[in-house]
Amino acid sequence: MVAAAAAASPVPVPERHIVVVGGGVIGAATAYYLASHPGRHAARITVCETSYLIAPGASSKSGGFLASDWHDHGTASLAALSFRLHSELAEEHDGEARWAYRRLKTYEADIDNTIPPQHHDVRELDWIDPRVLASELDLLGDESTTAQVTPGLLSIFLLEHARDRLDVDLLLGTAVRSIHTGDDGRVTSLTVSREGDVVDEIQATDIIVCAGPWTGAFFKVAIDPTSPLQRLPFVKTASRIGGQRAHSIVVRGTRPVGNHALFVNKISYLAARSATKAGNPELYCRPDGTVYVCGAPDGEELPHTADDVDFSERQVEKLIEQTAVVAPQVFGPDAEIVVRQACFLPMSEATKNPIINFSQQHGLGVAAGHTCWGITLSLGTGKVMAELIFDGRAHSADIRALDGLKVRAE
Repeated sequence: MVAAAAAASPVPVPERHIVVVGGGVIGAATAYYLASHPGRHAARITVCETSYLIAPGASSKSGGFLASDWHDHGTASLAALSFRLHSELAEEHDGEARWAYRRLKTYEADIDNTIPPQHHDVRELDWIDPRVLASELDLLGDESTTAQVTPGLLSIFLLEHARDRLDVDLLLGTAVRSIHTGDDGRVTSLTVSREGDVVDEIQATDIIVCAGPWTGAFFKVAIDPTSPLQRLPFVKTASRIGGQRAHSIVVRGTRPVGNHALFVNKISYLAARSATKAGNPELYCRPDGTVYVCGAPDGEELPHTADDVDFSERQVEKLIEQTAVVAPQVFGPDAEIVVRQACFLPMSEATKNPIINFSQQHGLGVAAGHTCWGITLSLGTGKVMAELIFDGRAHSADIRALDGLKVRAE
């Protein structure tokens, strides 16, 4: 009698552990769609954020404006996907109540209080002083193409839902200091610090860097100059991502405002408090009755962390002044300035577009450099990054122009 052959023991497969560096809206969306992907199986997912706050940078201080068709060929497909995902996510999880998602009309106009009153038609924007309109209101988008969210609330929802419902580990107050690789050049672990001095090593099979304007500085410090990771073309281009500071205020006027966004194309006015004027402001009416106003960029150097970002009182005063010029009866001396702040927009110097790429061979990816379109592009970015990792390619949007392999001429 021949003895039966012993069954072969299964070859142990190492557990996949994906670490997302950065807890802003891009990192939050990436973690959410990684955790929701049907190919996740038993993969662990961890988000490391240096701050003790979710979305401490531009992801909580931006306007939250969404546009489906305002994009060039490089990001057009991703924007269309993302705009649809924003609508679907809001429908599924009551985004109207949770993060103030809503569709809106968007206008553009010239403002000038130095010329005789023009009395242009203000249409539904009856909170604007018609006497300062130096042009007709131009409709840039309606409810089918433009929308808004309160971005900090969206970021918090994505990460808290991923943590509480999708088994994602969220490590706040955890700064990634270095990335380590094996002899084959593939990611093996990363070193993190907590409470400033407590250092720990986390085993990882994949690392996705979503560090916004700090992405460039991160790659320069966290990856050893001799590491094969430094030779990845998209790492070289992502190492040039930096930030530009922009200011914003949240103001509550003396009467309700509508469901609109206003882009001021040109503004001329007699300056009561300053002879130097800020960049053309953008005004976003929010469901809670406040208006978010942004503009006033400057050349301030990027600080070490998002928690270190400060604002220029002078730049903020310009925004307050300009807001009062647009609607003096609503945003005059009796208006309440609820928030004064600044943030750094992530700018990709090398590509002028966001960089979204992942190396299956090395287990390293990046999703950063979204400029002022980070909120619009966030959900689409998270979805295609999950596809790159689990499916080997992005199939929900065409992101070929965003691979970071081509440097755009100045």
